[in-house]
Amino acid sequence: MKKVKISKKTMIGVGIAIVTVIIIIVAILLSNKDIKMKFMGENILPSNIRFKEEYENLNGKTTSEGTEYISVDISEDNPIIYKSDSEILEVLNKERGIVFFGSETDNESRAIVEPLLKIAKDNNIEKIYYVNIGNIRDKYVVKEGKIEQEIKGTESYYKILDFLENKLDAYYVKDSEGKEYATNETRLEPATIVAVSDGEVKAFHEGTVISHKDNNSKLTADEEQEILNIYQNLYEPINDNLCPSTGC
Repeated sequence: MKKVKISKKTMIGVGIAIVTVIIIIVAILLSNKDIKMKFMGENILPSNIRFKEEYENLNGKTTSEGTEYISVDISEDNPIIYKSDSEILEVLNKERGIVFFGSETDNESRAIVEPLLKIAKDNNIEKIYYVNIGNIRDKYVVKEGKIEQEIKGTESYYKILDFLENKLDAYYVKDSEGKEYATNETRLEPATIVAVSDGEVKAFHEGTVISHKDNNSKLTADEEQEILNIYQNLYEPINDNLCPSTGC
């Protein structure tokens, strides 16, 4: 049987074709945000891009309970810097800045994120430290009339609770009949914004606004303006370059 000889030029051409096909396939895969996050790894992405994609990736989707996630539009030019629960302790105790405790799966966090970033842009805020609290908190449940800790929080989570103790509400858990049980702990809720300076809380806001009754709905125009004013006042105590809300 005659041996077919393949020229070097042909082999190079085939190699280029294979590489081209691989590049096209990878480009198509990375156009899907879910695949992109898994392929690249969330910690490889720059904080601003990672934050945008984590939040926008849930637009148009629903929770396991059937609640629709609030749609958000986040600019790539945002000042978000991710911090772990342990890393944020350094910020709380030694730095001057804004900390956002939230979660992309929490609709209150989604409701406040656009106003928060707007005020940051309007005031040339270069950094907002972001801590995703989705997997760091403890969880209590009621079983046979007794309260039990089902999930223990991280060591750093309890240190965060100690730091914010005077600002946080007590943590109560309800049974199937609506009866409340005290955990004897405080609770860090998502959509919490904290202004800190040299180990002190200078300003604090949790959630949206009083008039916002449905936590799974977007803010109205009036509610958005109200929370914009709150965030403006929240920035003022830690930034000498900001004009107070009463004017410069």
